[in-house]
Amino acid sequence: MTTAKKGIASIFISKVLVGFLGLAMVVIVSQYYGAEGRGQISLFLSSVAFLQVFMDFGNNTSLINFSYHYSNRNLWKTAFIWVFAIGILAQVSILFFPHIVWIYWVPIAAFLFSVINLNNLLFMGNRLVHSRNFFNVLFPTLLLFFFLIINSNSVDIRNYLFALFTSLFIVVLASVLYLYLKVLKNESTPFQFQSIVLKQGFWVQLGQGVQFLNYRVVFFIIAYYLGQSELGVFNNALVLGESIWILGHSLGQILHIKILNSSNELENRKTTQKWLFINLGGTLIMCFVLNIIPNSFWIMLFSKDFSSMKVLFPYLSLGIVFFSVSNILNHFFHAKNQFKLILSINFVGLVCGLIMMFLLMPEFKLIGAALSWSFGLFIPMLIYIYWFIKKRV
Repeated sequence: MTTAKKGIASIFISKVLVGFLGLAMVVIVSQYYGAEGRGQISLFLSSVAFLQVFMDFGNNTSLINFSYHYSNRNLWKTAFIWVFAIGILAQVSILFFPHIVWIYWVPIAAFLFSVINLNNLLFMGNRLVHSRNFFNVLFPTLLLFFFLIINSNSVDIRNYLFALFTSLFIVVLASVLYLYLKVLKNESTPFQFQSIVLKQGFWVQLGQGVQFLNYRVVFFIIAYYLGQSELGVFNNALVLGESIWILGHSLGQILHIKILNSSNELENRKTTQKWLFINLGGTLIMCFVLNIIPNSFWIMLFSKDFSSMKVLFPYLSLGIVFFSVSNILNHFFHAKNQFKLILSINFVGLVCGLIMMFLLMPEFKLIGAALSWSFGLFIPMLIYIYWFIKKRV
């Protein structure tokens, strides 16, 4: 088996495990807390992810590219300083929101998640793919383990937060130690703040931040207009749909590394096209399977609170398929440092999705939200295809 195929298999297997563990967590949380509690946890995690958008201006995928040319020790310290500073600013800012109890925990969770992400980025940059996959699997494993132990005595949504932070602390400590022993310990470069991480990261993360809003701004809008219970239903449907992206993310990450290590432009484009069609075909098959599963199965799995979830699958599946194309092309352009192009495409998708959301949601509720979400991914797909055909980067 070639190195690329081994890498794809390793990432794919780890993502399948992470997806399975994540789905198990969703099922258990839904059973314990119902749609209302599931929606509240979803809002908390979405807020954490939103804050990470700002943290990742100095802690983003450009670190993979830079790890080939700069001191990994300096890259890690630079990113850590930025993440820590944003966390402190956020912790001070939330003092103005005393009526939202759980918001005080958002900066801490975002900081811990970002440190794990920082370590994983440098694992990828140093071709330590198996190490990165191990820590990706370790976190949901610990979260599920601690959650089941804690909730065996009482069902309280605070138990979820306790399990979450315990798991995060363990993975942060373990991954930092391992990265130090494998990578950072071998460098003796004097510290120098790598401002290029922020300069390059500005465009990288601005594009990814807009893409995050494409995926998640709908959560905040649903919570505000329809309530946390409806958000819980929508989130579970979306989690199932997005699990189909595992194949595309696996292919895309290896494609990224492959392009960075190759100067053969023609071969890179052929590989991109080949993996694009493989991902599209796999996505179509998995979407078909998702849609034919009877609703009684989902009610048994999650509880009767989620009986309206299946009706969203056909509309969300459109967006899942659209993104299966964009995902591969995004990795191609990312490896070519075309960050401004990615930002522009994602911004157009965000605007189009928001416009459709405010047009459709008032009348069609969650179905309108699902259609808007998919439309926000349809437009970027078209633009990505256009530039891949026309632009020679």
